[in-house]
Amino acid sequence: MTESIDIQLASRTTLVPTQPVSRIYFVDYLRAAIISLVFLHHTAITYGASGSWYYVVPATSSGAEGVLSLFTNFNQAWFMGLFFLLSGYFTPSSCGKKGVSRFIKDRLIRLGIPLLAFFFILNPITVYLAAVHSSPAVLQQEGISVPLLFNFKFYISNLGTGPLWFVEMLLIFDLGFALTRVTATKDKLPKQDFPFPSYRKIGAFILLLAASAYLLRIVMPIGQSFLQFPSL
Repeated sequence: MTESIDIQLASRTTLVPTQPVSRIYFVDYLRAAIISLVFLHHTAITYGASGSWYYVVPATSSGAEGVLSLFTNFNQAWFMGLFFLLSGYFTPSSCGKKGVSRFIKDRLIRLGIPLLAFFFILNPITVYLAAVHSSPAVLQQEGISVPLLFNFKFYISNLGTGPLWFVEMLLIFDLGFALTRVTATKDKLPKQDFPFPSYRKIGAFILLLAASAYLLRIVMPIGQSFLQFPSL
């Protein structure tokens, strides 16, 4: 009897994982929270906040527009930067673990394919659907029949990355980082993938980032774009 109990206990203990969990769950929770905030952000623009979006319903009052715009302006001050920070922090370890060629292939699949699909298919369709609901008369004046999805001129003029500009920029950063790994010699590669910076370096980076953002606003104010990259 005791032997059978020992055997059952031993079989249960073998089911317990011996390797520590390597996934950092709080980062997953943080990303999920920011993604949810992105949905709320664009919903606020749809219903009256300042900003550009496919379909906009004017705010019913100036107070509602002010509250929604305050919400979106507060978000724009930090949430996309946090996205880039999280992506960039784990990029060296990912590239070191997979190797440069596999890292590039993985980035092209996970980022490049959705970007191309949105650029050539989803963005023109979304622009057309928004125009049908907001200004069908304008489409008819331009010779575009409302039941027709789009003509060639309309299709070409509405190719774009839209809100996936972030994916495009992230892909450029990833490929640029991979290029530095290919061209760098072994003695110039960091001995540790992503060492935690000192508080002094963090403070210097914050000051440099604030100064560069201030200078950028002089050249490109909020509302303008460069190569379809918005000025956040």
